[in-house]
Amino acid sequence: MKRRSNNQGSVVERGDGRWEARMSLPNGKRKSTYAKTRREAEKKLREMLTDLDKGIVPTDGHQTIKQFLTSWLESIQSQVEPSTFISYRTHARRIMKELGNLSLAKLTPQQLQAFYTKKVADGLALSTVNRTHTIFKVALNDALLLNLVSRNVAMLVKPPKYEPKERVPYTEEQAKILLNAAKGDRFEALYVLVLATGMREGELLALQWKDIDFEKRELYLVHGIQVTLTGYRVTHPKSPSSKRRILLPAHVIDALKRHRERQFQERDKAGTDWDTSTDWIFPNSFGRRMLPKSFLAGPYARLLKKSGLPRIHFHDLRHTAATLLLRRGVNIKVVSEMLGHASVAITLSIYAHIMPGMHQQAADVSEQIFGIPIKEGDE
Repeated sequence: MKRRSNNQGSVVERGDGRWEARMSLPNGKRKSTYAKTRREAEKKLREMLTDLDKGIVPTDGHQTIKQFLTSWLESIQSQVEPSTFISYRTHARRIMKELGNLSLAKLTPQQLQAFYTKKVADGLALSTVNRTHTIFKVALNDALLLNLVSRNVAMLVKPPKYEPKERVPYTEEQAKILLNAAKGDRFEALYVLVLATGMREGELLALQWKDIDFEKRELYLVHGIQVTLTGYRVTHPKSPSSKRRILLPAHVIDALKRHRERQFQERDKAGTDWDTSTDWIFPNSFGRRMLPKSFLAGPYARLLKKSGLPRIHFHDLRHTAATLLLRRGVNIKVVSEMLGHASVAITLSIYAHIMPGMHQQAADVSEQIFGIPIKEGDE
């Protein structure tokens, strides 16, 4: 038997023939690990003491993945947007269902890799598996900071190879077909507005008439609709840069004026059933807030069917607006500000695929300026 002082730990032989390396932790608890030989136990003790000197507290290995993720979700709920938290919770629950009973400290790369392989075999989309991996990696980073694990196992595992599908926006011709199909539609002005400004769906549905200055032809974007744990709520825009002023083209102002006249008629027809407590620009048929899921499944789906165009996500109309403006030579900084991006770098990263054409435009302009042959005597 070999013992050391408490602050140095101890190595003792157990009655079952195994050797126990034991040490006291700063929190008053004790940490033990076992080995077949004394030499192996002493090596493990030295490793634990070295980690402790570095500020790494050895874990007791008792906390399960489910216990950790449950507490982790509670800790981050107030730190992220509700929609982000809902996404985190969905992916965390997927992990807990399969791996929840395993020890957090003892999770191996092989176990995590097997989990991803099984999810793919079960038919889960590669993009979803990759997102689950990303969120688990974030959670395990927090576990590492709390000294609950000695390493981030997710950093040692490769998620399934996934190539995001390139979203193809509408061409100018297709965008005009969509607007032509929307003529007389209850939400015609909304489609005109999104294709002119690239506003997000939640921003459009949160607009109130007080946000429009018809004389200055300006729109003030100060709200958005966001999904929460209990449903939808009107809140601040996605980011500080999303709160913005947008100059509206004349055809958009005209569309909004026609829409307002049509809404007055709807209001008169609805009578007391119309909700007068708010003043939404794009409400439901009773003046109440239009929910995004209701709009997408109803009016937008019907319009796509009527137009005969390829079905695209509503968010792709935002991409359509930006792409058409950039291809027409509008300055990318102007487009970036219109979209509410935090920086031009974000806009460039999203729309880099259309830059080659703009590079050609730059080359053509340069040729026009400097490509004129110098006449003799002009030197």
